[in-house]
Amino acid sequence: MIELLFGGSLGEQGSLQWQGWGATSIGLSLFLLVVLTLSAFRFGQMKRLEFFLLVPAVIALILALFKPVWVVEGGHLEEPLSVVLVDNSRSMAVLEDGAPRGAVVERLLEAIDPDEVVLFGSEARNGTDFDFSDGASDMSGAFELIRNRFAGEQLASISVITDGLDSSYLRGEFQAVGNVGDLGLPGPTSFYQVGMEGEVVDLSVMEMSAGAFAFMRTPFQISARVEGANYAGREVDVTLSRDGGVVSVRTITLDESGSGSAEFSVTPASIGTYSYSVEVPVFDNDAVPSNNTMSRAVRVVRDKLRVLQVCGAPSLDEKFLRLLLKQDPSVDLVSFFILRTHEDMGTGYNNDELSLIEFPYEILFSTDLWSFDLVVLQNFNYAPYFGYRSTELLQNIADYVRRGGALVMIGGDRSFDLGDYAGTPVESILPVGLGVEGSQVSLDSFRATLTAEGRQHSITRLLSDPVESEALWGRLSELDGINLSTGTSPDSAVLLRHPTVMSGGEYAPVLAVREVGAGRTMALMGDS
Repeated sequence: MIELLFGGSLGEQGSLQWQGWGATSIGLSLFLLVVLTLSAFRFGQMKRLEFFLLVPAVIALILALFKPVWVVEGGHLEEPLSVVLVDNSRSMAVLEDGAPRGAVVERLLEAIDPDEVVLFGSEARNGTDFDFSDGASDMSGAFELIRNRFAGEQLASISVITDGLDSSYLRGEFQAVGNVGDLGLPGPTSFYQVGMEGEVVDLSVMEMSAGAFAFMRTPFQISARVEGANYAGREVDVTLSRDGGVVSVRTITLDESGSGSAEFSVTPASIGTYSYSVEVPVFDNDAVPSNNTMSRAVRVVRDKLRVLQVCGAPSLDEKFLRLLLKQDPSVDLVSFFILRTHEDMGTGYNNDELSLIEFPYEILFSTDLWSFDLVVLQNFNYAPYFGYRSTELLQNIADYVRRGGALVMIGGDRSFDLGDYAGTPVESILPVGLGVEGSQVSLDSFRATLTAEGRQHSITRLLSDPVESEALWGRLSELDGINLSTGTSPDSAVLLRHPTVMSGGEYAPVLAVREVGAGRTMALMGDS
């Protein structure tokens, strides 16, 4: 009957289930039975045939409401899975006989042929992209992942490949009580320990401190802590580099525990973000060459523009420039304009009897020179102050410019040829040539003339409109005189010229600029 109802063979080991058994189905069925009963009383003899045809139709409809389903249960057995846990910590990259400990991992995986591979280091994850770069080895986290993922299942095998340097709580528990208890893993577990027995020989940079930023031309400190397993008492060279170029090398001696530190003082010359690295040598038996270098990014910023103004004598020009620079909050000005010479110091008076302060020329033009962004020599003759150290200190100024500093020389009766700069190291960096024979100045008043370069250069373009800027230059007052030169130096640009006086076969330069190495120089030949 059931097979007839379902229209075919139902097979064996099945059962009939009514999925529509509910209040709605029962209510509709009762309603149909009531309708069928009432119909029996109303039909006469002539309609008896219709009644008997209605009965099976109502019965079929009631059966359909209860949704009969024939259920045959079946299934098949799945083979249990095998899982391998691989330690991906940095200790697996330790070199032994020239090869990393983890080199055997691939061979072990081929032999075990697991269904799933889990890497564990700082955290556990699926995959086979082991690179032995994690900073920790959390074995307990890997076990927790296996317990949660395969809860209720029985695994064929669980294999753990590690060098045994666990950083989780399991290590402390084992050291305290000698065992770690039941791990609760869903399958038999095997451990494959890699690595040789014995002490590791390794030299490494453990810590580097540099700070996030530094100020240009201001020294800042970089320190590094070095540790060497089995390197106690040995001397080690520690190298500091910036963007791949060597900055400094320190030789340190490791103590009895194999530890040592190196300190570096760095004075950045330009603003920007730079990568500083501390490196120790990689010896033949070094177990982990990758930890011999450590890097930090340092952002170099400008605090203020530091300007050194040195004048041979006080004047209105000196006062104007000094006050102009002092009123700018972005400028840190150091100014000397009333100076004691060697002759003043040899008069026999004590320091407390002299009204003029001593001019610290030695420290200014040696150790402190590099702390300034700009040096202005305004009508300054060096000989009465520098004395026997003249060549050395003038060479310091030239080196300072070539390394990225800036120098402005302003004319007067103590500057250029009148200041005896011809033939000195400073002449080699100026945008004008010195060594004028005969008269070295022209005292006639004149109005400077813009050159083609001067019309475009940011220094002499006073207004945004070049025509208006040139007109403004034409309305300025005349200058009182000019220091002469032998002409412009190579790679120099003349921005202002004398309208009539010639020097070196061209109109005498009044304002000229030049790039020298990484630095710049400017010569203003007039004193007003």
